[in-house]
Amino acid sequence: MAGEIDRRYDRKDGLRRTAGKGENMDLLGTHLWMTELIYKAGERIRRAMKQELAIEEKSGFRDLVTNVDRETEDFFRQAIQAKYPAHRIMGEERTEGRFTSLEGLVWIIDPIDGTMNFIRQGDNFGILISLFQDGEGLLGYIYDVMRDKLCFAIKGQGAYLNGLRLPQAEDKGIDDSLLNIGDPIARSNSPQTRALLSRSLGFRAIGSAALAELSVFEGKTCAYVNLGVNPWDISASFVIGRELGYVYMDIFGREIDLLGETTFIVGTKRAAAEIREILAGMEV
Repeated sequence: MAGEIDRRYDRKDGLRRTAGKGENMDLLGTHLWMTELIYKAGERIRRAMKQELAIEEKSGFRDLVTNVDRETEDFFRQAIQAKYPAHRIMGEERTEGRFTSLEGLVWIIDPIDGTMNFIRQGDNFGILISLFQDGEGLLGYIYDVMRDKLCFAIKGQGAYLNGLRLPQAEDKGIDDSLLNIGDPIARSNSPQTRALLSRSLGFRAIGSAALAELSVFEGKTCAYVNLGVNPWDISASFVIGRELGYVYMDIFGREIDLLGETTFIVGTKRAAAEIREILAGMEV
């Protein structure tokens, strides 16, 4: 079973059990517990896909939510609140109002990233979950539901794909590796985005931040760039990418804000610098 991979890995490689301040948190134990929840959530989603979906628009016809998005977030929320009642939760579908800080222990959840793909393709979507403490990432998870691929990282312990340790980032640029782009980049007609796509070896717009980020960490692409992402789209990749030596910034080279919508680059040092240079001066 997929969940058993982490247990064998735990005994073989001996990840340290790290206590959180004031929580006496068993970080490895929390990781193993969350891993099991993610696999269970994936099973629930795959079963739900056999039933008719209830689909609603949020901000527009390209911004959709289904009953499965909400049910999946509720599944995680209920489990977290039962085990860690003092922890706060920021989720895409159920969070009301704006978070003003990441103080304390905060879980950030995107129950189905790539909802349009989920609805129209039945594929190319993922689960994104992370745990932060006072703004510092402790745990990060990207789960490709239909391929049963789980990428995770524990702060200071490296990043793994289905239990196998991922290598450090190879510093490729956009002219010798493929580039992932978000839908706003693909639809933009600005001189800067045209220059970016023209200069790249090739580009892909998969429609899911989760899978775009995963392809970067697998070394299949050098970077992912988007013009409009939210904390739940990118927080898990913060934890994973920093364990692997990838860099993060907005398109102006500034530190990423995990409390609101932002532009976003994650990639190798070389690719991120090239993208920032090309997009300099762009209006967003």
